[in-house]
Amino acid sequence: MMKLNSKLQLAFVVLGVCSGYSQTPQPSVVSSAFVKVPELTLEWQNFESKGWAKAGRFADFRVATGELKAPAAAQPSEIRIAHDGTAFFVRFTATDTEVAKAKTMPPPVDAFSKNFPRGDHAEVWIKMMGAIVFAFDANGNRYEAKNYDQKFSSGFSLKSRTTATGWESVLMIPMRSCIDLNKPPQDLGVSFVRHLDHGDEKPERSTSNGEKANTMSTIKIEW
Repeated sequence: MMKLNSKLQLAFVVLGVCSGYSQTPQPSVVSSAFVKVPELTLEWQNFESKGWAKAGRFADFRVATGELKAPAAAQPSEIRIAHDGTAFFVRFTATDTEVAKAKTMPPPVDAFSKNFPRGDHAEVWIKMMGAIVFAFDANGNRYEAKNYDQKFSSGFSLKSRTTATGWESVLMIPMRSCIDLNKPPQDLGVSFVRHLDHGDEKPERSTSNGEKANTMSTIKIEW
């Protein structure tokens, strides 16, 4: 009887352990989509907003060769993406272990300056009857064009800063400039591009999936 009780006790212990494991909260899976995060309506310019933790994420930047197994980028990058139903929000984080070597344009004269950033910068390409391109850098230089038409104006806003490990930018892009809000699409063709330039005539272009910038693979929009 004692042996039977011992076996029963062991069985209950095992069941209890297994039950405990089954009840252990699993880590949340970060989506690779434009997640709806309403709080970013007011907080998108706050780099530390908790809303960014809920956003979609891309971090496996690879050299934009278009090959299936493109090599990893020389420096890590991370993209966070979200929306609130009226605007797309993007946080771009560029790590650079040699940030002092980065070659960037001087800060813009005013908020209305619209020059394509020369040297170290990043880009967002959005598919819409061709492509809308948003380019920006660590100093706050900004540029936008639709099919090379620089008169295009989406009303997008930008905030940039340098950090101890590189630089960051946050963007707000009005959705009406990219999609038909009367017929909200389920996905959007987008490319996230980093142009790493240390002034050595060997700039590196990387994307979030190693594809060429004009590929603009579809990304889901979670409504």
